[in-house]
Amino acid sequence: MLNMPKRGALLEAVIARLQALRNGGYGVKPRFVAVSATVPNGSDVAKWLQDDRGDRGALKTFGMDFRPVPLAIHVQTYKSAKNEFVFQEALNHHLSPIIRQFSDGKATLVFCVTKRACETAAKSLQQEGSGRCTGWLDPHLQLLLKEKAMSLTDSTLRSLVPNGLAYHHAGLNATDRQIVEQLFLQSAIVVLFCTQTLALGVNLPARLVIVKGTTAYKDHGWEEYDELEMLQIMGRAGRPQFDRQGVAVIMTETAHAGRWQQIMAGRPLESRLPGNLTEALLAEVVAQTTPNIQSLSTWLKSTFLAVRCARDPGHYATLCPVFINGVHPLLSSDGPDLEQFLRALSQQELEKLVTAGLITCDGAELQATALGEVASRFSVRYDTIRWLQQAPAPADLKELLWLIAQSADFAEYRPRHGEKTQLRDLAKKDAVRWPLAGPVDSAAKKVLVLLMLALADSPRSQLSWELKSQQSQVLRRAEPLLRVVSELFETRKEGRALAACMLMRNCLRKQIWENSTMLVRQLPNIGDVGAVALKERQLSSLEALESGDPRVIEIALGRRPPFSSTLQKKLRSVPRIKLRLCPQGTDGTISIDCGGSPLNCNESQLGTGFVHCVAYGAPGGQLLLHRRFPARNPQGLLLNLQNSTGLVVHLIYEDLIGFDDFQILGDVRMDRMAVGPSVASQSSEPGGKAKRQRVEKLSGHEATVALARARQGAQIQTLASSASPVRAMSSQTAPSFEGRAGRAGRADGFAAPDFQSREIPVAPAPMMLMQPVQPMQPVQPMQAVQLMQPVQSMQPMQPSCGPKGCTASPTPMMSRACDSQVDQPDTVMIRTAAGRLRWVNRTSSDALATGRIHPQCQSGAQFRSQFIRASDMQMSSTQNSVHEFALPQSYGLWGFVDHGAKGQ
Repeated sequence: MLNMPKRGALLEAVIARLQALRNGGYGVKPRFVAVSATVPNGSDVAKWLQDDRGDRGALKTFGMDFRPVPLAIHVQTYKSAKNEFVFQEALNHHLSPIIRQFSDGKATLVFCVTKRACETAAKSLQQEGSGRCTGWLDPHLQLLLKEKAMSLTDSTLRSLVPNGLAYHHAGLNATDRQIVEQLFLQSAIVVLFCTQTLALGVNLPARLVIVKGTTAYKDHGWEEYDELEMLQIMGRAGRPQFDRQGVAVIMTETAHAGRWQQIMAGRPLESRLPGNLTEALLAEVVAQTTPNIQSLSTWLKSTFLAVRCARDPGHYATLCPVFINGVHPLLSSDGPDLEQFLRALSQQELEKLVTAGLITCDGAELQATALGEVASRFSVRYDTIRWLQQAPAPADLKELLWLIAQSADFAEYRPRHGEKTQLRDLAKKDAVRWPLAGPVDSAAKKVLVLLMLALADSPRSQLSWELKSQQSQVLRRAEPLLRVVSELFETRKEGRALAACMLMRNCLRKQIWENSTMLVRQLPNIGDVGAVALKERQLSSLEALESGDPRVIEIALGRRPPFSSTLQKKLRSVPRIKLRLCPQGTDGTISIDCGGSPLNCNESQLGTGFVHCVAYGAPGGQLLLHRRFPARNPQGLLLNLQNSTGLVVHLIYEDLIGFDDFQILGDVRMDRMAVGPSVASQSSEPGGKAKRQRVEKLSGHEATVALARARQGAQIQTLASSASPVRAMSSQTAPSFEGRAGRAGRADGFAAPDFQSREIPVAPAPMMLMQPVQPMQPVQPMQAVQLMQPVQSMQPMQPSCGPKGCTASPTPMMSRACDSQVDQPDTVMIRTAAGRLRWVNRTSSDALATGRIHPQCQSGAQFRSQFIRASDMQMSSTQNSVHEFALPQSYGLWGFVDHGAKGQ
């Protein structure tokens, strides 16, 4: 285990901590017993485990002569092929002669490099005819094979087992693996094809072990097996109490014959700590076993790395490039200086941790930051932390999910050859929230698809067992990773990204989207089937289930009383909190009132009963507040909108999706480019084209003061939430200013994959922004579009431009409709009266007016460059008119004027 890349480094760090505690005078006196059959340099391990007095303890070594069952090793060489896949296919045709020559009719294990190679080799042996290995078996065993084959779920395995053949790998479900193991132990299965992992876990002895190929695909391509790995594999042959002899046959290329013929000599065991040293040092600082730099150097001296550096300095000088005045301490002309090397190495790693904001160094004292503690607690790699710190803050759930999928923690989930077709098909189905247009050819895309499928409402049984297993691993890793990302964005004051992280954490924990049509699926004892049954009876929302007929619920779920009453009681126990934002005075102070229902003041019976309040300003999305408090005891909060033109507040329940609340106040457009009041009178470029200019953003504090005064004078209302639960971070927002793909269009390393678009196609339209409020000036009442009001008699509108030939033109006007007192009107009437929407044409032709609805409830009030089209309306420039259209899922309206004349 000490030689394994990940486990070896962890084991070495744990033993080094015990060593440091023993030698540091803490009164800890641990005893170590190290046992291995494949370590050639046992003396190095003994020196590593010695105590501070230099007593190495007892070291006992035993050669092959002491092996209870003698092992014969044969190396079979073959001509290399153009690539490894072709070579593996060629080796399949040489298996039958080897089995006949060395097995003596006993059990045979064939180790293959991949799961697919196991299945291919087994089918190849079956097709050759010699795969019918049951001729000499007892008739009872032959009947047993046929009976057990019928209970297997894997169709390919079901056809192989009656012939005495099978394969065993992680792609099989637990039941199939158990059946195969039992049949092999009963000597019913004669030839078992397996992967390398079988050598480290299940004890399945055999007379003959065949290693079909000596290269495996690892992190960076095809690599030869390590000698210790090969010894572990060959150790399956001739196990005591099962057999009296064992045979191992290594099938390899001719060029590698010499290495494997000398395998018994072995290579020394090396330290795996250099590749994981940064994470190990962070863990020690967090645990306070190394509170200062001196203790950190003491810890490094207690590692196996220090022992091996003294024994092989040239090798570790390459692994740990630390130079002092251009010279590596281990390669000094005066000989290796281990003390200087360890000091320089610890200093280099400390600088990395301090730069990443994971620890602080006050003189010689070391202290972990909040980010460092979370990263160490959830074992997040240093490379992942640096990646997240360099990445821009995500604007929505799509960008956040893609950012997580690209982390180094998921690099091992590369799409395998047999998975790419299935993943490509799944990535285009409706179950995937954001379909991928291209192939799933990277680990990040595979992880993205698996996460989206895990949260989908559709049945997830279409995944193979192997993909389901990987999906479970990804889910277990993604939720803790989001904890680290949340801490990172809170440190960076990225409020919008923090709110997205909090919501995504809940989604992953409950394995359901926040906009799901079956929110009841997250409740205990409901499940996918029960959620579908409730949806058929219009009981798929939490509110409908809470107020539904208990008998109907029990019939739909096939449950007995009092199941429904108990479930409804738990739902009613969840405190309901509604937000209300109120400006206080004229200094930009905003009061956040978290009002709870008096009927729901008891402790929640679903989850922890805590909520998170996240508030951030516009346009930058800077975090203003993050507070966690019990939902049964809501808190009133005050904050000051410094340098902000608006406020966005999210109330996110910690353990339940569907009761979240969301409020906005003021101008909450994110990262907007302001348009001044004299666009048409700007300077022009040669050729008559208008020269585009960026106008500086309005001072946030001055705007909020003016906004507060207007609110105090009842001139503007706070935008209220709609009657239905508002999910501001939904994916159904329009793309950001960068284009339809949001930030995915960039050419840097954070570019997102090519997503298929399911959005409603709209014609491009310019982003018309309201004229900014001048600082400290009285704000005039907003001329809002009247909602659901009878049509008044209107006077003809006068042209707002000068005579023909005038170079100046009026600023395009945009009207805004918002009414917190109106409960989601079904229809909106727009009156083309002066002072409201002014559709004016400078020519004699008719003007074209386009009404568009912005789904603020779905986008977190982040204003985008494209909108959902409500209707296109033709009208005359000299006549009054009334236009009517539906206003679905919105509490506000933005209207734009698009003149029919060219260039206007």
